[in-house]
Amino acid sequence: MSYINKNLLDGEVVLHQSKLTKYNYVSSIFQAAIGGLFLKYKHYIPNTKIPDFDFMMSCIGWVLIGSAIFVGLNIFVEIFSTEIYVTNKRVIFKTGLIRRNINEMTLLKIENVKLHQDITGRIFDIGSLSIEGTGGGHILIEDIDAPMALHHNILQAIENRLVT
Repeated sequence: MSYINKNLLDGEVVLHQSKLTKYNYVSSIFQAAIGGLFLKYKHYIPNTKIPDFDFMMSCIGWVLIGSAIFVGLNIFVEIFSTEIYVTNKRVIFKTGLIRRNINEMTLLKIENVKLHQDITGRIFDIGSLSIEGTGGGHILIEDIDAPMALHHNILQAIENRLVT
């Protein structure tokens, strides 16, 4: 059961759910591929008379693959344990599996919502959102899928909250 299902306030309804992008896996996949190339083509690299050259290339390949697996698992846990919600009363950003970090801001206290996307972010629909509150509160959500939809839903929720 997710954090939000256990912690909704009375009369609170989830309007939008967002998630971190899976494109974060690209670097670890690329690193594992380089490690695999070291293992597969170690015999084709010209030996510069270094003793145990094949063994050294194998070690480099396995270290690259092992660290790519470690980084990939870390990214998996980060994606799995992050929850981003917009409700009719607040914005909630929860990270962490064992150690939790929860940032919440009520819609009435939100002063500014900034969206940042570079050119690759626009191509792959990835971006960052910065939410600033009236009392100096700040929530930064990086590497999210469909940031424009989240931005729009936060602004729409604020508008709906002000009207009612």
